[in-house]
Parts: sequence; C-alpha cells; structure tokens
Amino acid sequence: FSTGISLISVNKYVDNIKLVFDDQWDGSVFNPSYHTEEPLESISLWYADVAVGAKITYYKKRDIYSFGLSITHINQPSESFYNNVNNMGKRLSFQGDVEKWFNDGNSMLNSCLVVDVQSYETTAIIGTNIYRTFPSNRFNGIIAGVWYRTSNEIIPSVGVEFDSIKVIASYDISLTNSAYKNAGGFEISLTYSLGNSNPIDQLMKRKNSKSTKNRKGAVPCPKFKGM
Repeated sequence: FSTGISLISVNKYVDNIKLVFDDQWDGSVFNPSYHTEEPLESISLWYADVAVGAKITYYKKRDIYSFGLSITHINQPSESFYNNVNNMGKRLSFQGDVEKWFNDGNSMLNSCLVVDVQSYETTAIIGTNIYRTFPSNRFNGIIAGVWYRTSNEIIPSVGVEFDSIKVIASYDISLTNSAYKNAGGFEISLTYSLGNSNPIDQLMKRKNSKSTKNRKGAVPCPKFKGM
C-alpha cells in the first residue's frame, strides 16, 4: 500500500497583444490596432493546487498488479484572467495497471486503464506498452505501445530505458474535427527510479542481510578442534 500528496504551483500567462476580440472587428477583419473594452484584469495568474492519492499493489514474482485512486483540485482553485470566480471542479481518478512478463522474462506487457470523473463528465484512457529487454552498454530496453482516449484520440508511444532512467514520448492524434486535428499533441515523460521498485525484493534482501549478520537462518558450520 502506498499513498502520497501533490502540492502544485501553477502560473499561466497570456500575451494580450496577440489576442483579438469581437469589438475589434473593422467590417472586414479583426484589427488588433482597435482599442478593446475586454475586461482583462491581468495577463498572468498564479494558483496553488492540491491532490492526494493511494494505491494497492500485488507482486507475484516479477509480475505486478495494482489499483489506485486519486483526487485532484481538492482546494478547487479559481482560474480566471477576469475579475470573477472560476473554481476548478474536483477530479476523481481510478487506475488499474498490470505488468506481465513473458518470453522467458525478456519482454513485459504493461496494460493500464484510467477513468477520470469531473463535473459530471467521464473520460477514460486504455492501452498497452510492450517492453523488450536488449542487453547493451547503451540502454537496457525499448518501449512501444498504443493508447486510446474516449474523447476519440489515438496515442502511439515509444521510449527507451537506461539503468535508472526511462524516457517515453507520445503523440495525441485526434480522430475528430477538433481544432488540433492536424497539429496533434506531443508529450514526453522522464522517470528516474531510485533503488529497487519492487518492495518485496527490498524486504527479502534486507531480511537475508540481517539473518546472515545475526547468524539466524544460516547453515551451521561445524567447528573443528585442533589435535
């Protein structure tokens, strides 16, 4: 069982010189040189955001099965460049994750389902990454997979893992006529693992080390008296 809390400081900035509004229409185009009465109170805003989560993980040899629950925007921060209140709704997230090794321990299948519920709206993302080990002096393995978001997006992903560092890049491809259908959305994640990620292995290593030190559980060695 693991749990955690996230404290986030957010800053958003708008360059209003590059914006045009309804009252800047000159009859043919939106003219940014026209004065606007748009009531922007600021071009930069700050707010704090708080999230908590918990996770239960079951380890079966190298295979891992987990289920997690988290709540974000607990403090419901207000996000607005205008002089009004625009509180963000709390978001409840459920996550199920499986890491299954196969191919004589040379490959791993990582499947995951995440469901988000916020302001009476529900979205989900489901997919699989395949990890293949490659003994090399440069890296440990490569990662490739594909994911689907219920807002009708396909997300291919590819990555590489070094000793303690994992880098994965993904690209959101919209299947609908959304504003960014042609542009897509690029993301990259960087993960650094400190120590052994499997706590069962850590406990066993600590137990074996302690048993050897205290001579408990070790094979007795007979003492021979000299003649």
